[in-house]
Amino acid sequence: MGQLLARMPAGSHVTVIGITYQSFDQPDILLSASIADDKGYFNERLANARRELLQAWQRRREHLEFDFRHTDILGALVLAEQLFGQMPEGGRNVLVVFSDMRQNTADLNFETSNHIAVRAAVAKTERLGLMANLNEVEVHVLGADNAGRRMNYWTQLRQFWLAYFAKTGARVAEYSALSVGSTSPTR
Repeated sequence: MGQLLARMPAGSHVTVIGITYQSFDQPDILLSASIADDKGYFNERLANARRELLQAWQRRREHLEFDFRHTDILGALVLAEQLFGQMPEGGRNVLVVFSDMRQNTADLNFETSNHIAVRAAVAKTERLGLMANLNEVEVHVLGADNAGRRMNYWTQLRQFWLAYFAKTGARVAEYSALSVGSTSPTR
């Protein structure tokens, strides 16, 4: 996360939300900040803004506790829709998701299953009203590892999320088990 924040471009806004057991119902906004358009004559204002952003994240990160038994990724994505709706039109919307992508709620649980019926899971997501509107959003999924699972499970999980994001109107730029992206979402 720090590497990403240290590369935020001028004129950007960043909101970091925690994926919790009730991501939409009880949002956990970990950080929200903007970087001004004015880079400064020698990019000094941009460098200072990035440094302040990184310091704010490091202070916040020191107090984070990860003790959730369930993960509501879909709720976080619906919340992201709301946040993108508050942004001025015409800007570039980038969503970076740091997660193993194992949705684990009473409605849809990928954590305890060994097989994911992709079409049925996407249909269920639609029926439950959990399909966010992420039209024109560029998505980077990082850290979607396969810890303790067979490769087939990871492939099915990836297929679900790619199908989900396609239905939301988003464009997935990368979906990786690595926690650092191969491309920069802040190009």
